[in-house]
Amino acid sequence: MASFHLVGDFLERHAIDPNPTNFELVYRHQVSRESGLDHIINSLIANDVLEGSIPESADVAFDAELSEIADFATTQLEAIEVILERSKSEAKGYGTALEKEARGVENSGVPGKFVDSLVKLTRTMISKTKEAEEELNSRKATMNELQNSLAEARVRADTDALTGLSNRRAFERELGAACERANFGEKQLSLAICDVDHFKSINDRFGHVTGDRVLQLVGDILRTHCLDQGKIFRFGGEEFVILFEGLEVKEANALVDRTRRDLASRKIVKKETGEELGAITFSGGICDYTTASSPEEMLKLADKSLYRAKANGRNIILTA
Repeated sequence: MASFHLVGDFLERHAIDPNPTNFELVYRHQVSRESGLDHIINSLIANDVLEGSIPESADVAFDAELSEIADFATTQLEAIEVILERSKSEAKGYGTALEKEARGVENSGVPGKFVDSLVKLTRTMISKTKEAEEELNSRKATMNELQNSLAEARVRADTDALTGLSNRRAFERELGAACERANFGEKQLSLAICDVDHFKSINDRFGHVTGDRVLQLVGDILRTHCLDQGKIFRFGGEEFVILFEGLEVKEANALVDRTRRDLASRKIVKKETGEELGAITFSGGICDYTTASSPEEMLKLADKSLYRAKANGRNIILTA
């Protein structure tokens, strides 16, 4: 909960209205360290009013508690589904057995009110059993709907709203799993971090709507070149990461560099005015898991390579 206290302190220190929108923006700026929000936060501090459009959140912050609740709900739904299925089967079997016994009593030829009452009671039990089976079928349908809704919610929680790519939350989970597979020698693993060059100036010159479209374009081009052999994520702001399983680092470098050259060669204009944006490029850093001792170190090594690429003039891909 320390992160929420950090946001609260920031809002109080700068006398910013603690409404949900402002709270989310400060969280993304102070905790998630999402780039591209500086001018908005500055306008909040100066005027308590937003200036310009709000960029899509690159990494919606879901508490660990919320993730645990979703996992618990999934487990409970699965357990209840098993119980419902077993109860439905037992109810159906019980009803079939009662029906058989009722026919046997009716055909026994034994006269008397006792037999009539017994048959009537059995028929009532059969009816109740059928009602129970129908109720269980209805409950199972409801459970299926809940499970589908939960699955859809999980997909939304792992998806970046702006680009449609998987988000940072999904990346962190996938990176851990991929490193585990690499530890057991199942597959080679490379990680690339790509950062759009001079993205702040794009937003400043052409506006955040155009900046968002640039990010969407970069995501689409990454899909075109890398999706068949890698998993692509929007890491935050103007940063994208790609996990390549089964590829040597040289092969991964070649794929990312091909993407870089494709983007740099395109003539991009502002949709509303036709104004040319100039060359849009990105820099990248790549790391092979064999050079790292943990997922965290792999990410740090790739990040260091990215910063070397930035320091060496940008629009290049360097390997750790």
